[in-house]
Amino acid sequence: MDGRRLGRLSFWKFIHMMALWLLHASLKGLQLQKVVKGEVLV
Repeated sequence: MDGRRLGRLSFWKFIHMMALWLLHASLKGLQLQKVVKGEVLV
């Protein structure tokens, strides 16, 4: 396995992890917004 192939694989793995993290963070952000809005309404 040559270095370029390995580098590309790790690059895509990194991109995938970042995408998952961003998705998770945005979902958490939406939940926080709901909680804040709920507290404001109450």
